[in-house]
Amino acid sequence: MNKVKKRILVQTLVGGKEINFYIECLKSLISFCKDPIKLLVHSDGTLTSTDKDRLVSMLGTHTVAFS
Repeated sequence: MNKVKKRILVQTLVGGKEINFYIECLKSLISFCKDPIKLLVHSDGTLTSTDKDRLVSMLGTHTVAFS
């Protein structure tokens, strides 16, 4: 029987000042989590569109969503 794993929703609050640190942490989470995840990123108000583009390009469009 083929079981398809559902993505686990992980919500996080991200700020623009430490975007590089956040990217490394979230890449690690995605790499080491045994189940597939979907990230819902909440901004503290300092994320720019460039920051969001970087998050998507580094983590994948299928993984990241913004609220």
